[in-house]
Amino acid sequence: MKELKIDPELRDLLPPLADDEYKQLEKNIVDNGFDRNFPIMEWHGFIVDGHNRYSICRKHNIDYTIGTLAYETKEEVMRWMLDIQLGRRNLTPIQRILVAEKYRPVYEKQAKENLSKAVSESNKNRANPTLPNLVNMEQKPIDTTQELANIAGVGKETYRMGAKILNSDDEELKQRVMSGETKISTGYKELQNKNKPKVNDVAEKP
Repeated sequence: MKELKIDPELRDLLPPLADDEYKQLEKNIVDNGFDRNFPIMEWHGFIVDGHNRYSICRKHNIDYTIGTLAYETKEEVMRWMLDIQLGRRNLTPIQRILVAEKYRPVYEKQAKENLSKAVSESNKNRANPTLPNLVNMEQKPIDTTQELANIAGVGKETYRMGAKILNSDDEELKQRVMSGETKISTGYKELQNKNKPKVNDVAEKP
């Protein structure tokens, strides 16, 4: 069996399985064998999809099949992972936001590259008036939050509130929201109230 490598960035792109979910997956593979209809996907020797199945198969010496992705860049691989896994796994809204936030640097990089290409094309058109005007430089700027909300499958406002919570330093609040104990909207209000400057109730002397 071919041995694959693990890239921590790719491995940690998605929330890990809960202990009971992992144990159930392990039991299914041990009892029924590896499902060859769903191969472990790799890119340049690194696991892209199937980290848990790979570890279980290696642990129990179970044969597995491997598929290869032909993408050129790691960013393309990460987007593929998000598209596949967000549609496959039963994640809560806050978990989906957590996953999409990990993709923010990749998306922003691509947005900058697209803008650079647009400027380059526009300059070519200005230098050669006979070329058709293929680029509209007055188009609206890309709304990164809206795009990430679309990836996560939640509304823009829900995404904005969830991202604020996840990017805060209130670990206790984050855990409550991630566990489902506290709703995203409730957690956001709690965070806002915590960050409000304290008002001195003592009236100033004349």
